[in-house]
Amino acid sequence: ICVSSQLEEECRRFGVPERILTSIPNGVDVEDFAWREPVPPREFLGWRGEPRTVLITVGRLVTKKGVDRFIRDILPSVAAAAPDVLYVVVGGGPRLGEVERLVAEKGLKDRVLVAGDVPMADRRLPAFYNAADIFVMPNVLIPGDIEGFGIVALEGGAAGLPVVASRLQGLLEAIVAGKNGRRVDWEDAG
Repeated sequence: ICVSSQLEEECRRFGVPERILTSIPNGVDVEDFAWREPVPPREFLGWRGEPRTVLITVGRLVTKKGVDRFIRDILPSVAAAAPDVLYVVVGGGPRLGEVERLVAEKGLKDRVLVAGDVPMADRRLPAFYNAADIFVMPNVLIPGDIEGFGIVALEGGAAGLPVVASRLQGLLEAIVAGKNGRRVDWEDAG
């Protein structure tokens, strides 16, 4: 059982017999991402200051997720066009140190909040989603390491966020253009 036709195709490519393959896409419980606390989510997270436009990425920080590329190649132009933007990165993983180094190197500490790993059971996770304005999934193509589906895109949608995701692999099924988000060409930083 595959979570997307993309993974089903990968299984075929590796010789899994067609007769035993099927796809059942992931889903999320919308209630898990509803905000129920008595204070607004930004206040709950301790954010102070002027209102900002908040972009958020949630996920394991690995190369295919494209977070370091987003910070290096895309965020500077976004920040120039929208001076109040804050990019929040929620997740841990092998690229965490690289992401933190890149934020410091590019002088973006006032533009990027690296929150680290926040487990599903942590009350801050729905707060992060609900404090944001746009969910960003800037995946890049890494041979041999596909994005099977992109369940965090559904989580962002469950929190009521528009989702902007790379047009590749399993994200083609997680994002339905015009319904729950927009797909963009992953290789076009512009």
